[in-house]
Amino acid sequence: MTNEYSFIINNHPIDLKSAFNCLRGIDDTVLTNLIQLIICQQYATEKGISVSFEELQIAVDEYRYLNAMESAESFISYLKNRKISLESFQNAMENNLLVNKLTEDIPDEEAISYINDNYSQFERVELYMIQIDKKNKAIDIMELLNDKEEEFNFPFMAFEHSLDAESKKKGGYLGFISRNRLPSEVESVVFNVSEGDISGPFKNKDGYNIYMVNSFYRPDKDDPELILAVKEILLQEKLFQLMKSADIKCPFYE
Repeated sequence: MTNEYSFIINNHPIDLKSAFNCLRGIDDTVLTNLIQLIICQQYATEKGISVSFEELQIAVDEYRYLNAMESAESFISYLKNRKISLESFQNAMENNLLVNKLTEDIPDEEAISYINDNYSQFERVELYMIQIDKKNKAIDIMELLNDKEEEFNFPFMAFEHSLDAESKKKGGYLGFISRNRLPSEVESVVFNVSEGDISGPFKNKDGYNIYMVNSFYRPDKDDPELILAVKEILLQEKLFQLMKSADIKCPFYE
């Protein structure tokens, strides 16, 4: 029974074909991830990249140590509780190592070139916000905030007047935000002012927003962490292109 069916739910057996067809059109994530995984393995083979038994063993041992599973019994119990076979666990670790090796294989120069061409997407701005329902009220608050003699505190004004429930509790604090997460009319302003400047009001579907820039994050182009992050982006783009050009057949769907 267990060899003929992929799942048995409440004594109801489901084979792999039926399982995939149940998900088709609802959630293709499993199939997409499977295809990407195989494409990644094929790409690694093409580049002569592989994982040795010693490298896999070291990775498994590190995982066990970091998760306080130093004894064989605790590790076996961990796998059993999650219904993961040892083979499946080792396959997952091997795939992670392959991805890491493929990432490291990308030349630093290629990553730095990408950073130079797309630097703005890595910038962040640290923002506070006050959301107001009426334009006249928003303008009044802007005038108070910009009054050098009164010295109104932006977080206090956000706590007192903002209609955005989530940020209001933190004095209007939004955190560090990338350019692509901001409306274009806001992004074009807040990334071109000085720290401490107040901008707005900007109209949106919920009313009018006032922003204060607290600081900017503009990473060094040769920052090792940034270079690694860009290599991960480049690898995902490469795998996506390989998936688009791959000859993929799925008899289950034919």
